[in-house]
Amino acid sequence: MTKQSKTSTTLKYFGRQVAFYRNRADMTQAEVAELVDGYSLAMIKAVEQGIRAAKPDLIAQIDRIVGAEGALLAGSEHIAEANYPTGFGEQANLERDCVWLHSYEPNTIPGILQSEAFARAVINAHTPTIDDDEVERLVRARIERQQLFGRRPPANLSFVVEEHVLRRPVGGPEVLRAQLALLLEVSALRHISIQVMPTDVQEHTGLDGPITLLETARRRILGYVEGQLGGVHVADPEEVSVLTQRYGIIRSQALTKTQSADLIKKIVGEL
Repeated sequence: MTKQSKTSTTLKYFGRQVAFYRNRADMTQAEVAELVDGYSLAMIKAVEQGIRAAKPDLIAQIDRIVGAEGALLAGSEHIAEANYPTGFGEQANLERDCVWLHSYEPNTIPGILQSEAFARAVINAHTPTIDDDEVERLVRARIERQQLFGRRPPANLSFVVEEHVLRRPVGGPEVLRAQLALLLEVSALRHISIQVMPTDVQEHTGLDGPITLLETARRRILGYVEGQLGGVHVADPEEVSVLTQRYGIIRSQALTKTQSADLIKKIVGEL
């Protein structure tokens, strides 16, 4: 079973559990929607159909409203993680509450920085092909991660991306142009740094692959590395130290924040 079908099965099973407890409480979807705070009837329907993954606060509200007595809450963490590809759910949860985050991405624009159209193009390129509902779920989850940009207190975020990544017309020139405009908008924020690794740098420390580092809300520093089949966390202090050293060197080899913004503007002008 592929990771996409596993996700769909998980959400459909949970949706049936929600419907079971709602029916047991002799309530309609509309009645539940009237009692939940911050979510529409369409969302309630989508959760029961297994199309959308409910957030923990929505699960908690539904559990209370239909009298499930914690049965729906028991798996809420796993349901929230079902919004993301295999292995990334836990990382997304850590990212949401992080103190700071550093990311080097050699192959594409980091997911959290992607526009909706760009993200959809990237996800649509996945092999094996992903169902339309799954594509939309993954796109929504990726865009929702951008709530971190406006969080208070703010997290300090830094990203290093390869120049060639900014030139690949994923989704077509118009999608790429809008994506680069988003990068410029985000990089203008004081607590976010986006740096570009120029293609003319002959070799650098990031050639071994992507790196993500973050400090958790509990002040623990963790690494995260991704491959073709998913990602893994790095918790061993010696290994985290190696990744931290590498990322520091990568940043020093990249263009500055201002130089990077100027290069992005130049690329936009060439489209």
